[in-house]
Amino acid sequence: MDLSRFRAVVAVMARRPGAAAAKTRLSERLGERERGELYEAFLQDKLAQLAGLEGVHLVIAVAPPDGPAAMDPWKPAGASVVVQRGADLGARLDAVAGELFEAGARAVLLVDSDTPTLPTALLQEGVNALASPDVDVVLGPAWDGGYYLLGLRAPQPSLFREIPWSTSAVLRATLAASDAAGLRVHLLQSWYDVDRPEDLDRLLRQLGTLSPFVPDYPRKTARLLAPLLASAREAPRDELWKTRSVRPAYANRWLDVTERVAVLPSGHVTLYGVIRTSPCVGILPVVDGTQVILVRQFRYVARRFTWEMPTGGVHPGESIEAAARRELLEEAGVHADQLTPLLSFDTSKSVVEETAHLFVAKVGKDAVAGGGGGEAADETEDIERRTFSLEEARRMVDEGEIVDGMTIIALFAVVPPRADAPRP
Repeated sequence: MDLSRFRAVVAVMARRPGAAAAKTRLSERLGERERGELYEAFLQDKLAQLAGLEGVHLVIAVAPPDGPAAMDPWKPAGASVVVQRGADLGARLDAVAGELFEAGARAVLLVDSDTPTLPTALLQEGVNALASPDVDVVLGPAWDGGYYLLGLRAPQPSLFREIPWSTSAVLRATLAASDAAGLRVHLLQSWYDVDRPEDLDRLLRQLGTLSPFVPDYPRKTARLLAPLLASAREAPRDELWKTRSVRPAYANRWLDVTERVAVLPSGHVTLYGVIRTSPCVGILPVVDGTQVILVRQFRYVARRFTWEMPTGGVHPGESIEAAARRELLEEAGVHADQLTPLLSFDTSKSVVEETAHLFVAKVGKDAVAGGGGGEAADETEDIERRTFSLEEARRMVDEGEIVDGMTIIALFAVVPPRADAPRP
């Protein structure tokens, strides 16, 4: 097999459909037969997508004990099959890449089969990037902390050693290994693997808005999930403006952006971009009715450290109150003796679809001591905690030291410490 005449070789890491239990983390939503059918649909859609890439040879890397002939029912015309070898995922990835480079490949891209809605343009971007002498490695970040694609211009065994596979640190460790080897990395747009129930929900929502006429529409997957699509679509709303179409533009694990065509009562047609996120919570910890606990952390978008109350998003399947208690513990390191809803509001009246739920948490005096952050802060958070009087915190708002909108609203919505003071 001489691969030197192709711009790149793309290898799908796969197993024969039906060879083993598939998508086991979806077992609470799908039965064993349904999960097996879903994996097969994912694989068929991915192979069809990759077969359409320009200047690329497609390879299926099948997991043992199956041999190359086991993939004949699914192999597209012109594709090849190799066998994965190695004790763990890193060794298997390294072995597949090494075998393809030995066969003359000028660039190798290793991809998974669990991203049915991944745009073909991202795969083609990876192929194009590896044709540049300024790029050594291409990585497609996955939302779970791994990657859906790894591209190489030459064998790089160090990228597969001492990697904590199947954890949220895979991408981080791979980038560190690339930096240590002096490799130049090109990062693609992030995308999601469909492994967990919340991933399946997102897939259903996305399929409900994707046009079936786009070239990379996952037809096998959409056909299989058709019975579930109706329940995943947004319920019709009594709208003053009529929505004619919804098209996805961008998404990550925290938000999605859609372009919508809407018709006004006058008949005027307009385009609207909508950012949608999960609900968020903000918790103002109050000590002895006169002090508040605030946290200080670096905010990437603002490019500065800010003082604010604990805030965060609501996780899938999590209640609003449970999210508030979790964020309070994670960021401030305290439990609420009493958690009281303060108010709820829309964070933007125009382009952002997000509802903020504010709480007041009564905490004990022993929470005042110490200046460290929470007990289980997110890995992106480096948090300092401090206690202020309510008057001092409000002064910090007036002087521009506190700029977070949720915190400002909470500070001026709580009852003032003086019984005779008017409510702001």
